[in-house]
Amino acid sequence: FTIILTYILASKIFDEKIGITASLLLAINPMHVLFSQHIRVYILLMLVFLLSIWASYNFMEKKEKKYLILIIASYTIAFYLHYFSAIFIIAQTIIFLIIAKDKKLIKKYIIGLIIVGLLCSILLPYFLGQYNYMINQGNLTTLSKVKIAELPYPIYKFSIMMDLSSTLQKWPYLIITAPLVLLGFIIGLFNLYKKDKRKTLFILLNLILPILILAIIGIFSPVYSFRYLTYLLPLYLIPISGLINYKRKGYIFL
Repeated sequence: FTIILTYILASKIFDEKIGITASLLLAINPMHVLFSQHIRVYILLMLVFLLSIWASYNFMEKKEKKYLILIIASYTIAFYLHYFSAIFIIAQTIIFLIIAKDKKLIKKYIIGLIIVGLLCSILLPYFLGQYNYMINQGNLTTLSKVKIAELPYPIYKFSIMMDLSSTLQKWPYLIITAPLVLLGFIIGLFNLYKKDKRKTLFILLNLILPILILAIIGIFSPVYSFRYLTYLLPLYLIPISGLINYKRKGYIFL
């Protein structure tokens, strides 16, 4: 379903060519295949967040109530799946306030957030208890506070699909693929930006803001981990799909 929703989202925001390419890249992506086989919540979060991004975009464009209901439902489900979903919800709220121009629409969105808060309030005691046990009492020993050198790691991981330590030990020559894929991302992003600045900004902010918010929290608490950002993978692949430009003579791969 994440593949289908990636196609729908990319096709809706840009065009069908971008949608087909992005969904194909996700279908053959090793990380997506691997996480799809895990009995963990991260791949399901990818689906829920893609749905919320699609609903958020449609709500800004069409201003229909059904998309706000879908936003509320997806945010609520996401928080019940994982507490760290709050990071993405905060990011999407900031994006909505930046992109949306209609004050009435923003008011409705804020009311929706209040409803989400009420629906999720039952989990607050459990969240605070777990936070106190894991963070305040120091029982979370597998992670450390963020370091400046670790900030670009999610982008590296999206580019090469492997841990840095494993790559250096087994296939060090593959390191070169990371800057090449990143270059493809930048070029594709630029191509999409030339087509529509607002839509490209919407996708870019949805990718970058959750990373920055988690990094800021990671300065004070040991929570900065790539697994909390895996759901952003489709958003990294969409700009790469922008490498395909439609010309009169056909498709040109840059």
